[in-house]
Amino acid sequence: MTDKLPDPLVAIRIANYFSNRELRRVKILYTNHRGEIRLRNIMPSRVYYGECEWHKGAQWLLVAGDYDRFQNGEEDLTRTFAVCDIQSWEVQ
Repeated sequence: MTDKLPDPLVAIRIANYFSNRELRRVKILYTNHRGEIRLRNIMPSRVYYGECEWHKGAQWLLVAGDYDRFQNGEEDLTRTFAVCDIQSWEVQ
């Protein structure tokens, strides 16, 4: 089990996003598994509690389409983000 908890303000913004039926692009400030901090442009699709290949230990995870991957020509546009590693959330 992870001891990292999501920022409460970010968690509230994510909950509000999914309660709104009109899903839109979101800009997040995110720290990846290598400790690199970047702005990401995403289209969230779901949130779940669990783990995946890149995020070991049960925690809140966000699955989203990644516009940055699309612009780079990558084939797999789906990405899983650890909610505890999202520092900011801005609906576009």
